[in-house]
Amino acid sequence: MTDIVLVLGMHRSGTSMVTNLLSEAGYFAGTEEELLPPSPTNKKGYFERKDVMRINDLILQIAGGDWINPPKKEMIESIQIDLVLSKLSQPLLTKE
Repeated sequence: MTDIVLVLGMHRSGTSMVTNLLSEAGYFAGTEEELLPPSPTNKKGYFERKDVMRINDLILQIAGGDWINPPKKEMIESIQIDLVLSKLSQPLLTKE
């Protein structure tokens, strides 16, 4: 059986650090192409998968918000997963 670890957290809460530590401990976070690239403000990289970020952004958008202006909890809770899945143009685990 394969262990799956999902790191979730708020913006600037240390998720990149935790994911990097897990990666160094042997967990596979994704290929270089699947992860967000480094930036001038985060030279080591974010260790966040583009596909997971895309799903998160889509959920926030459907609920009427974004990462800097989160929607109300009730709006997130009212989302139908079928709507989210129907708006995804690619399966979750494929490379872009």
